[in-house]
Amino acid sequence: MENILEVNNLTFAYNKDHNVFENLQFSIKKETVSLILGSSSCGKTTLIRLLTGILPSNNNITVNGVSLNNKTVKDYMLLFGVVFSDDNYLFLTETVIDEIAYPLENLSYSKKEINERIQELVNLLQLDDCINKRINELSSFEQVKVLIATSIAHHPKIIFLDNILEGLTNSEVQKIFTILNKIKKDISIVITSTSLDYILNFDEVVVLGNKKILTTGTPKEVLTMDNELAKLGFAIPKMIDLSLKLAFYGVVDDVITDVDRMVDVLWK
Repeated sequence: MENILEVNNLTFAYNKDHNVFENLQFSIKKETVSLILGSSSCGKTTLIRLLTGILPSNNNITVNGVSLNNKTVKDYMLLFGVVFSDDNYLFLTETVIDEIAYPLENLSYSKKEINERIQELVNLLQLDDCINKRINELSSFEQVKVLIATSIAHHPKIIFLDNILEGLTNSEVQKIFTILNKIKKDISIVITSTSLDYILNFDEVVVLGNKKILTTGTPKEVLTMDNELAKLGFAIPKMIDLSLKLAFYGVVDDVITDVDRMVDVLWK
């Protein structure tokens, strides 16, 4: 599968005495929902700021064939959408409609184009119940959906969602992934997280730790590195850990996260 984003030998420091990253090298494939996994202090938000051109990266990052540098940064920024986890800056307006319209107005979309795009996003993200609400009336789940809508409103090639799943229930997270799996046909998605809880919902995983990339691969490939993950402070969820051990002995042939399904398989 073709890459949408490539990072080659990226080193970054806020000051000369302390590198945040050293020679990062990884890629994100098109039509995927990818996870950047790392501890709360490993620099995930800094990495997103580099990937989106907010911080300088000296031609070490390419998105959709465009190499990021001082000359391309303005056009480059139209290729992505981003949601940061800073609660103070999540929303810029008071109503859902104004929030979704805001980036389109800044890009000089016509009123007709804005209204048509808002309706498309209402249908895609099932926003019927909240499109006429004020931002302060939204539940956490509704907030996440509105943030996703705003990030994809201008048809970017890739979106970065920083810690977007924190605070949602398991049911709400699964609904978000249902939406994201529809979106990824047109827009590649990168989510950061400090947790392995929903790793099996992702197509690809990048593990960030100790200033470098520990590993990349599918969720099942990454989970086999349980010792290395433990050194970074990640605990594999109990049901996934049990499945992996049973699979090693040939008892199950898949990773099972549901207790009832595990019982059914073991009783057969």
